[in-house]
Amino acid sequence: MVNSIQGNALLGIQQATAKMQKNASDIARANNLNEPSQLDAARSLVELNQNKNAALASMKVIKVENDLLGALLDVKA
Repeated sequence: MVNSIQGNALLGIQQATAKMQKNASDIARANNLNEPSQLDAARSLVELNQNKNAALASMKVIKVENDLLGALLDVKA
């Protein structure tokens, strides 16, 4: 079960990172003067922030899991 939780959290981090890279690329492309797309840049900025929060949430899951395992080991010892 622990591996499942950690695996899901790591997958969440990987997916959020990939999406953040796409958002950053979209934002960079939106700065192209030949291609006015302010709405796309705004959407990409919002999605970038959402993906950052998703990655942070997944990292928090891993930290909580590690803390709980440490507490369990302390109790058992």
